[in-house]
This record gives sequence, C-alpha cells and structure tokens, in this order.
Amino acid sequence: MADLTPVPPDDALPAFAPAELDAARRYRDASRAASTRAKYAADWRAFSAWCHARGHTALPAHPGVVAVFLAAEADRGCAPSTLGRVLAAIGHHHRLAGLVAPHTAEGGTVILDVLAGIRRSHRTPPARKAAADSYVVHAVLRAIDGDTLADLRDRALVAFGMGVGALRRVRGMVGCPSTSSWAPDATQEQRRSPPPHPEDVVQGAELAGI
Repeated sequence: MADLTPVPPDDALPAFAPAELDAARRYRDASRAASTRAKYAADWRAFSAWCHARGHTALPAHPGVVAVFLAAEADRGCAPSTLGRVLAAIGHHHRLAGLVAPHTAEGGTVILDVLAGIRRSHRTPPARKAAADSYVVHAVLRAIDGDTLADLRDRALVAFGMGVGALRRVRGMVGCPSTSSWAPDATQEQRRSPPPHPEDVVQGAELAGI
C-alpha cells in the first residue's frame, strides 16, 4: 500500500502520495518554459531586494509599492515589455503563495495606470516609408519581361496598383470622400475630384502593354 501523508484537517489539502505530488509539481513547472521561469525568478529577486532596501513588504506587496517600483525601473531604462514581464512575475509569486496578485487586488488599477503611462511615454512613432514613385514602378515593370499570361497579369496588377494609389493620394489631399462611401445627392451640385496626374496613372498601363 502506498505511503500516504497524514490526513490533514478538512480545510487543508487532502493527503497524496509523494509521487503524485511530484507529478503535479512537474506539470506545473512545465506550464512555462525554463527560460521564462528563470526570468521570473530574477525579476522576483530584484523586486524583493528593492522592497527590502526601502522597508516594504514584498509578499504580499501593496499595489502602490508595485506601481512605484515599475516607475523606478522605467526611469532606469527598462522597456515597457520588460516591465510587463516583471509585473507578471510579481503576480506569479503571489499566486504561488495563495495570494491575490497586486494588480488584481483592491486598488490595483494604479499599477495598470502607471504601466499604461509608461508604455505611452515610451511609444515611438512608426517609421514612414516613402511611396514608390513612377521610377520604381517602371523598374518593377521592366523586370517582368515575359509574354506569358502570368507575366501580363503581374504587369497589369502593378500598373493597377499604381493608379489606385495615385487616386487615393489625390483624394486625401483634396479631402474628398471615397466613391464607395459617398454618392451625390440629387439636390446638391455634384462634386468632382480632379483627375490624378497622368504620369501616376497612365504611364504604368502603357509600360505594362495593356
């Protein structure tokens, strides 16, 4: 018969064989990659040391303490993605101890607000790419030099895309709505958008041979 641990009180965990408990721990650890567990452990050590140096309790941690810690780490140069992982590590260790994660506890919204502010402050605008001009499209069309149906199709698609892009740029500059979302009312004078420049629309079709 298996060697079971003593039967605990009714409000405690039931008794299990050591092998069963080991299996549960093994599968629990397998829920996260080894590298993630190592990073969580390092993040928790850093948070615990920070709290100890300032006389705060790390477990359970007050939401305000966690918020100030994340702000200090952001000023130290930590990326928002790193701070998100740090917060996950703090919550993970609280749950392992049977406690509520600070950011889900009462008053925990301050943590989420601080983290959102950090992300907003560190946001960088996306790099804008220069639109392909007629010279680029000309080079693309020249590269498609075959006479098969597939080559004709590809040249037609490139030329059509050039024309559509030019039309959208013109509409954006003059502030005209798209034809799919605007129809002239019979009681209003019909507004017409100025045609796109021929170099942007016609040249591509001529080069494509269509």
